[in-house]
Amino acid sequence: MLLGLLYRFLIALEPDYCNLKTLIFQAIGASQAGYDKIINMQIAIGIIMLIVGVLFVIFSENIYNFTGALDFIERRFPGNSRGFIKLLGVLLIILGIITFTGLWVAIFRPLGEMFFRPM
Repeated sequence: MLLGLLYRFLIALEPDYCNLKTLIFQAIGASQAGYDKIINMQIAIGIIMLIVGVLFVIFSENIYNFTGALDFIERRFPGNSRGFIKLLGVLLIILGIITFTGLWVAIFRPLGEMFFRPM
């Protein structure tokens, strides 16, 4: 149900992108099943990133005890190794959500259009 709503939102946001993906897959001879496999893989990778990010945040102290102080992080990062591990977990959560929902297009398409004019 939630995935269907997100997909409808993305189609409303970028209607020509979904058609463009279908056209590209048809042009290279890939079937709809191949397209579905890529979407399913995208969802699976996003969920895995989300789970790993949550585990990084929850078990940051255990990860710190296992790795010890990371010298490079202690020198370059404004916080400490514990804070960096939590920040890495939060970044993984955000990237996992973006990958899971397929929002890469909504984020990077305007940036691409700033530098490259659409034909």
